[in-house]
Amino acid sequence: MDEQEQIWIERYLAGELSEQEIEIIHKRMMEDPAFNSEVELSKLALSSLRLAKRAELKAHFSHRDKIKVGSSSKYFIGVIAVLLIVSVLWFLSYKKSNPETIQYMDSKIDTALMNTDKPIINDTMSIPKHPYPIAKKEIVPNNKENEIAKTPENAGELYAMHYTPFKDESLHIGLRGQNEMTSYTQFIQYYLASNYQATLSAFDSLGVSLQKSDNVLFIKANALMALNEIDEAQALFSNIIDRNKSRYINASKWYLAMCYLKENKLEEAKKVFGEVESKNTQQILNQLAHILNGKK
Repeated sequence: MDEQEQIWIERYLAGELSEQEIEIIHKRMMEDPAFNSEVELSKLALSSLRLAKRAELKAHFSHRDKIKVGSSSKYFIGVIAVLLIVSVLWFLSYKKSNPETIQYMDSKIDTALMNTDKPIINDTMSIPKHPYPIAKKEIVPNNKENEIAKTPENAGELYAMHYTPFKDESLHIGLRGQNEMTSYTQFIQYYLASNYQATLSAFDSLGVSLQKSDNVLFIKANALMALNEIDEAQALFSNIIDRNKSRYINASKWYLAMCYLKENKLEEAKKVFGEVESKNTQQILNQLAHILNGKK
């Protein structure tokens, strides 16, 4: 990461960016795990510095009032040191275990627009020519434990047994440390709160670059699916899979198969479920085979 990118991150954490600039940062964080890890590391470092300042002020006032700081101050300093060490070790281990994501740091922010008095109007982050890095083990919904032993008799029952809207830690990217409500944070917060109609309304307020992001469209598709707008959701999931530019390709396959299941298209559902990499897939394929055999 170069100096100008660090300035962007510092301004982002200080709340000095415009809403359009924040949207660009959020888009970069969603599409570039290496850049996102830099932001998270900076947040940890900032928290450590705040703790250090708090301990310093406490020691100052204790000294002024002729109160010995004693072991309490030493405790705070020790906590701060541990936080800093853990932050650095975490980041180094991340780079070592994920070397393939570092190449995407070549996607730079246009430093010509770094003047604080010039608002950024366009999405100035260049997009990598290659597909964005996709998690090797993506999360799809866990089986509902109280439904596992049941044998579904039709597609509707199987859908009810396995369908849950997508919820994952990755959805919190860009929300931590943000005091100001932006259109993007509102969009994600509505979704996390299961307010799906408001999620779709918030999507319409996003900038053009975010509306075109497959990671954002994945959330929109899930909101549509939760509202039983299956045809629209199915079209979005299919497009996301075809473009292969999202971190949610595997999850998109799962939900596309669920769309087919909802529409009683059992053979199509079976084909797509077979492409999903998940420990839950075999069970649903077995249950789907039971339904298909019953129709013969």
